[in-house]
Amino acid sequence: MINHNKKTTTGTEVKDTYTQISKVIGENCRARTTVANSIAELIMVGMIKEVALRKGQGASGREIELDIPSKEKLEELLYQDYRLEDARNVRPISFM
Repeated sequence: MINHNKKTTTGTEVKDTYTQISKVIGENCRARTTVANSIAELIMVGMIKEVALRKGQGASGREIELDIPSKEKLEELLYQDYRLEDARNVRPISFM
């Protein structure tokens, strides 16, 4: 699940990956706003941080990145949940 070539991602990419993993493990997918609220909670507790982007012509956006010492350790911790074991080899849609 971790993309070693890209430091940040967008909320849309997180939602797409979440949807893909939910299907693989047979869980119902939550609404986009619920996922956005979960991302906001993780920002508030400091597990991820928000990065503002300037895209020229007045356009801007935001990306998020993990703000933890070891992304690989986090991934291994997540895989301790038996429901996520089937998702171990899932590659996020946006990185295929």
